[in-house]
Amino acid sequence: MKYYKSLILYTCLVCSAIISILSLLPKAIKPLQVTSFISTSIYFLFFIYVKFLWKTKLIKKIKHYTDLNGTWNVEIRYDSGEAYKGGIKQGVCKITQDLLSIQIEISTDENNSYSILSSIEKKSDLSKVLLYTYRSETKKEYRSKNPDKYGTAKLNILDENNLEGEYLTNGKTVG
Repeated sequence: MKYYKSLILYTCLVCSAIISILSLLPKAIKPLQVTSFISTSIYFLFFIYVKFLWKTKLIKKIKHYTDLNGTWNVEIRYDSGEAYKGGIKQGVCKITQDLLSIQIEISTDENNSYSILSSIEKKSDLSKVLLYTYRSETKKEYRSKNPDKYGTAKLNILDENNLEGEYLTNGKTVG
């Protein structure tokens, strides 16, 4: 989904550029020049809003967007599996977000996981949840006890500095 959103943005950019170039031709029609200027201006304003302006304090006061961008320390609590006992694992999570997409990457000493699909959903007026599906790739030396998996996580957004939730995988692990 995130690739389609980027594809749409870049397609609009290319179309705006083509219309702008055509409007510069010596025999260009005046309405084409005006349309070109307006469409290019609208596109660039939209692009700047999607990538940068949505997380400014002024916009956040008007529209309450949740900004989770940054690097997070994570504590993963997992239940017992077929080849291992339950426990706690420390890791680092990097969240990259703009107005239209959010990507999550988590790294531990044993594996790395990458979000495939993700979104922030409203549960009510006051609470939101980060939902994402991910692929976990285990480092070679740990693969026998913890093979690569796909999973889903549901994290309640307590505030922009705290997330808490649970996950489950196709390897029948939960935490």
